Amino acid sequence: MGSDLTSPDYWQQRQSKLKAPKDKGAMKDLLDSVEPLLREYKGQRWLELGCSPGHFSSLLYRRIPFKPFGVDFSPEAQLYVNTMAQHAGAHATLFQADLRDFATTELYDVVMSFGLIEHFSNPAEILEHHYRLCRKGGLLVVSIPHLRFLQWTYHFLFDRKDLAVHNVAMMNLRTFQTFSQVKNMETILLRHVGRINFWNVDESGPRAIALLRKVASLAIRVLVNLILTNVLPGDKKIYAPWIVFVARKV
Repeated sequence: MGSDLTSPDYWQQRQSKLKAPKDKGAMKDLLDSVEPLLREYKGQRWLELGCSPGHFSSLLYRRIPFKPFGVDFSPEAQLYVNTMAQHAGAHATLFQADLRDFATTELYDVVMSFGLIEHFSNPAEILEHHYRLCRKGGLLVVSIPHLRFLQWTYHFLFDRKDLAVHNVAMMNLRTFQTFSQVKNMETILLRHVGRINFWNVDESGPRAIALLRKVASLAIRVLVNLILTNVLPGDKKIYAPWIVFVARKV
């Protein structure tokens, strides 16, 4: 569709290579920010949009058991079910479809996405589907990578190919403030989250250049992720890796 910055093929190639993350570092910062707000929804129906490969949901499930559902249009969508079974011991239900075409009479207690809406030129359109699928009194939980400021510098230098499929302009709190106000939602959490942390490197192109890029990025990540992460305070706009939005549909 016209607003997409990616394609099913992009996700097939990317998801098939991803390894399951651990509940530590930048991932732990993200999980810690949303866990207290989700505890009252334990055991209820949670829907992840753009769910494959299911890493975030599997880590959340290990903290707070819930009934997992997912929607994804990727050819690798089945990874969601596999990940939930292998890493969380959960039986998940998958709907392999474009979320914009996904129709259901069932609404969900929690509708969430992790790194989805920034891949569209019109993120409000995708947020609207989060809202559509959520019951009254339910939660919208949305996190996106924050690829601005120092994060943008790193990705521009070492991960430019993937940076191009992200809508960096929407990576600000105003995107979510505006949506929440228009929908008259109760915003519970909206802030930059996490200690300084960099990831990803573009390994395409001539072998020598790709190797040089990989070595240089590794040196930066070792310096930052192992040293500065433990020194600099977290949740700072200049380098925080996430933006997290949690709101209740009233």
